[in-house]
Amino acid sequence: MDVVEEIRAAAVTLKQRAEHTRRAMKALPGPEYPTVEAFHEALSRQFPTSRGMAEHVAEWTPEVAEALAAWLEEVADEAVKHAAGGWGNHIDEVACGWPLAVARAINGVST
Repeated sequence: MDVVEEIRAAAVTLKQRAEHTRRAMKALPGPEYPTVEAFHEALSRQFPTSRGMAEHVAEWTPEVAEALAAWLEEVADEAVKHAAGGWGNHIDEVACGWPLAVARAINGVST
């Protein structure tokens, strides 16, 4: 997976978690999630491969997760534009650093 794919995958994960969190927050407390702990357990079961950072961000508030996802998508789009436009910037030069570190944390990839 190249860096742009890693960044886009993290954005997708954040959006999914944000939507799940939004639905779950409407149901708290309720029969499906009688406690916050039950919500956390359900979230972990639904997204077992990307536990951790994405879960944490989405639990702050769905809007934060969606904003972070939008930033990651923007970085990925800019990286592709730079590479396609022949501006001399390799995709890694645009997308590396913080965006890639954030994406890898969300995707559960150790560096």
